[in-house]
Amino acid sequence: MKKIKNILLYFVIFIIISPVFAMAADLLPPGLVMKDKFLPGPGQSVGKVQLVYGKPVIVHKNILQGYEAIKDRPLFKGDTIVTLDRDRINLIFNDASTITMDSNTKLIVTKSIYDPANRIRSSFLDMNTGKARFRVRKLKGNVDSRYKVKTLTALIGVRGSDFLVMASDTTTEVIASENTTLEIISLAAIEAQPLTLSEYQKVNIDEGEAPSDIIQLDPEDIEEMMEGFVSVPEVTTVVEAYEKGKVDFKFGVLDNSVEDPAVLEEPEIVNEVEELETQPKTEDKTEEEEEDIEEVIEEIKEDINEEQELPSAPGVPQV
Repeated sequence: MKKIKNILLYFVIFIIISPVFAMAADLLPPGLVMKDKFLPGPGQSVGKVQLVYGKPVIVHKNILQGYEAIKDRPLFKGDTIVTLDRDRINLIFNDASTITMDSNTKLIVTKSIYDPANRIRSSFLDMNTGKARFRVRKLKGNVDSRYKVKTLTALIGVRGSDFLVMASDTTTEVIASENTTLEIISLAAIEAQPLTLSEYQKVNIDEGEAPSDIIQLDPEDIEEMMEGFVSVPEVTTVVEAYEKGKVDFKFGVLDNSVEDPAVLEEPEIVNEVEELETQPKTEDKTEEEEEDIEEVIEEIKEDINEEQELPSAPGVPQV
């Protein structure tokens, strides 16, 4: 009888957890082969892995080879980053913007151009499923900045600078933190005027529907939501604190003696970016990079002269 009970218990557990395993497995392309030796993707790196928990996977575009996403591993245009059960990862891009991905999340870096010499930034990210926090750095001066996040139901144009996206096959939930303005279009009604989401507001975009009414949230509620997505800068003391168990990637700071890593300055990164923004134009770009920059310039001209269709909508956010 005891043996039968154990079998039934294992069966119940299998029924409960098997959908979770199936969901996680579906995030990776069929036939993917994991490789120990990392090979770079095409072109120059657009960013890198800043902090990792678990074993997230990086897959280059059109290549069925996966690599474990370890700290400082570079990212390239077209890369897919996948977190499975209990995985979490923090990514930092060349413009010092960061993305913190929760478990069971899939993100594709469709485009990521940062050219300070020509004062251009153009980023386009696909996130079909999962949960992630985006912290988009505001660029100084007269910069043509285009930063967009696409889910299966919505397109989010970013004016700045800190927001949370939760996406599934049928719905997208967007939550804006302080000093944030987003323009959101439902993919079911791309001809409609973008909905503007401001700080401490939330909106849902369901499949086949226009965006829901905006919900105003308390700042304290937003802060609590964001605590699970701390964006840890490259500061040795914070990394050491994390390794010693004082900082938890999911739930924020556990030890009051450690300053909240979400609000720490990033002096090395910011100084490097600001220095790049003031450098004169160089001529050492690859042919592919030159074509990407020309493409962005043409998109900016189109935005000025006429209304754009996807994927460039909504508008030209200036951050």
